[in-house]
Amino acid sequence: MRRLASELAVTSQRTTRRLLLAPVPGEQHTFGLFVLAEMFLRAGWATLVEPAATWEELHHDVATQQFDAIGLSVGSERMLEGMAGSVASLRSASRSPDLRVFLGGWAFQATREPLDGYGADLVETDALAAIAKADLLCPRHDCAVSSYQSIPEGLGINSG
Repeated sequence: MRRLASELAVTSQRTTRRLLLAPVPGEQHTFGLFVLAEMFLRAGWATLVEPAATWEELHHDVATQQFDAIGLSVGSERMLEGMAGSVASLRSASRSPDLRVFLGGWAFQATREPLDGYGADLVETDALAAIAKADLLCPRHDCAVSSYQSIPEGLGINSG
């Protein structure tokens, strides 16, 4: 996975931008999420992956830790129902007043619904485009947590 990500990754200088990545609760496909996490890490984001979190655990994470963004992977169209409410709920629970919400995954390629109806700051299915757009949404000097201690070097994985 690291070799594949290094072949695709963009490079950037280290920063304190913090990103929480997770599949939407109930989603079982996570391989692409781990590749994306590695790519964000190489692009200068401190990245924490929650591969099997519940909505309650994600709410707890954003309420107790400061993140610049949360990215949710949605693999199935059936998981899109109620997504706008879930995004709004995560924002209201967040410790970070300017939390950015990123959505991606196969469901957004398969759906015929407009992508702007989910309440997210970014909906993207291409990893490199997602990183470029995320960098624009949260420039290094504009991070909500610029003085916050970042996740230690390496890919942060919380397995439970």
